[in-house]
Amino acid sequence: MLLDGCSELLLYATHRLQAATSAVEHSNFDTMSDRVDDLKTWSSAVIALKTTCLDDLLEKPGKVNSTEFPIKINQNSRRLLNAEVDKDGYPAWFSQERIAVLLAFKKTHLTPNVVVAKDGSGKFETIIEAISAYPKNNEGRFIIYVKAGTVVGDGFIASSMGFENVTGLEGEQVVAFHSKLEFSALYNYRMQGYQDTLYYHTCHQFYKNCEISDTVDFIFGEGRALIQDSHIILREPNPNQKNTISADGRSNDNMHTGLVIQRSEHLSEAEVLP
Repeated sequence: MLLDGCSELLLYATHRLQAATSAVEHSNFDTMSDRVDDLKTWSSAVIALKTTCLDDLLEKPGKVNSTEFPIKINQNSRRLLNAEVDKDGYPAWFSQERIAVLLAFKKTHLTPNVVVAKDGSGKFETIIEAISAYPKNNEGRFIIYVKAGTVVGDGFIASSMGFENVTGLEGEQVVAFHSKLEFSALYNYRMQGYQDTLYYHTCHQFYKNCEISDTVDFIFGEGRALIQDSHIILREPNPNQKNTISADGRSNDNMHTGLVIQRSEHLSEAEVLP
């Protein structure tokens, strides 16, 4: 089982290396500087995926949290914010097409190409069927409206869904939402757990107008994540724990990664207040 997980991670790592190789091959001296950010991010993703594989094989037991280790400030996050956000507040890698889709979500004017629903009320009952129906010569974004299920794939944009880890305080560390996809964006999402809620594993990720609630280290990873205009809510932890919001997982100081939380509110449930 562990080897299967590592095999999947290494396939993702290979994909990132192939993307980097292709970017170099299709760039010239004048355009190479435009791809430096992507190349650094993809290289960092390979390191993160390798590290995750090794950690899984070692099977480190028990719950751990960032309060058990010396604090190390990630100075790269401020540089990420300065370099990545445009004048309108969107990540620089977030194209005008993606911005238009996000704005359409907000105005509820977005018309899907297909609908997926397990109850049979849509055109398809599974995500795989909907993806298989993607027209080969389609130009522009193909929008899949999911009533129930999970969306996967680089460059995906999703809105108005919720994920919850229901194991409770005494349960195992279980991730509510995990993404290692490139150029992904989530709008109006709700993620709730008791540790390890949002795992921004690798690559560029954008979260806007979301609600994220948990107890310890609940926003963590080795990607480049921007959380914007969201609510970060602290829940009551175990007696031997302290509330900590983020836990950057970079294993190498040269990795091109970091987390920025911008224009967001930090709130607490009633049980946490003194």
